[in-house]
Parts: sequence; C-alpha cells; structure tokens
Amino acid sequence: GKKIALCSADCATEFKKNPVVAIVSMQHPGLKDAKNAADPFDAKPVDPSIVGVYKGHLIHLSTWDSAAKFEKDPEAALAKLKLSS
Repeated sequence: GKKIALCSADCATEFKKNPVVAIVSMQHPGLKDAKNAADPFDAKPVDPSIVGVYKGHLIHLSTWDSAAKFEKDPEAALAKLKLSS
C-alpha cells in the first residue's frame, strides 16, 4: 500500500467519498470528470471503483467488461457521453 497525505480534514472527507476518483485525479492533474451516472456502453449505473481515463476525461463505468470495451474504443464512450476529444 501507499500512504497519501491530505491537507485537511475536509480533504480527507472528500477523499473517503470516492478514493478511486481522488487518486486518479492526483495522477492526472487537470482531468475533467464526466460525472456520468450511467455507463456509456450498457447504460447501467456505474461502479465507483471502475473508471477510465482518455484525452483528459475521467469516464465512470459499470463493469470490467465495459472497462475492456473502453480500452478497445474509448472514442465510442466519449461520443455517447457527448464529450469532445
């Protein structure tokens, strides 16, 4: 495991809400969170632990199958979410 230092109790509270998004955002400064509640491939509710990053966008996904589809064709996800690449 790794230790992450956060600047305040408020930051710790935000981190605990969705650690995956927080860590990915730390690794990719300037990342735009699509904040999609539904998976762009199957329209199911997203799993907060499954995300993909492509061309500055953070895309939320529902299953690891969708993550595999995202890896093969991330442009399709951007198009379905109406995000510019």
